[in-house]
Amino acid sequence: MKPFIDSSFWSDPDVEASKAGVKLAALWLITNSQTSLLGICGASTARFEFETGLKTEALDSALQALPRAFKRFGPVVFVRNYVRHQFGTGDKLVRNNFFVALKSQFLSVKDEKLQDFILAEYPEFQQALTKPFQGLTKPKDRKGRGGTGEDQKGDARGKPESRSDVDAYAAEIGMSKADVDSWFDHFEANGWKVGGKAAMKDWQAALRNGQRRAPSFSATKPKPRASV
Repeated sequence: MKPFIDSSFWSDPDVEASKAGVKLAALWLITNSQTSLLGICGASTARFEFETGLKTEALDSALQALPRAFKRFGPVVFVRNYVRHQFGTGDKLVRNNFFVALKSQFLSVKDEKLQDFILAEYPEFQQALTKPFQGLTKPKDRKGRGGTGEDQKGDARGKPESRSDVDAYAAEIGMSKADVDSWFDHFEANGWKVGGKAAMKDWQAALRNGQRRAPSFSATKPKPRASV
């Protein structure tokens, strides 16, 4: 996903009062490829120096000059307003198609202090802690095949719960919307079968494979029926 930077960035009093190196460091924290959807930048100082041409001290200066924008937690930096500017807050954030991916990333944060800090900035993620399974439907019984728990688990993973789940995961792996549309339509049309026969076992793995083989899912015109 390409991050959005509002023009108000330049009129922020803290930014206006900062030196050029601090401004560049701030832009790098927001836009570099190692900043996650959640606004956590885990890029190394070596990458910072290589990509900006600045010394590490410039990054430290940016964190000191812009405490309302950035917060360091060990080796990572949390961009405090990233989610707010990219996806919104409140109901707007919760309704965003990326919210599923954001909750997944939030739950994967191992640093408890960082997770608490994120929760203080965005209480919307509280539902990820208190209701992790909300919205998931129970897998249907597979009549005629014994209905084992293992089979039911396979069914639950085999087909995505919704198109929004697919869009959110596609954003995580960087798959284009056009390729996602082709992939989704392909499997929706064939009943989520792999090779036209076997039921899909893991749609996320299939989507990653679809990203690598995107051209094979492009739409084709149906063959005309022979006249009699």
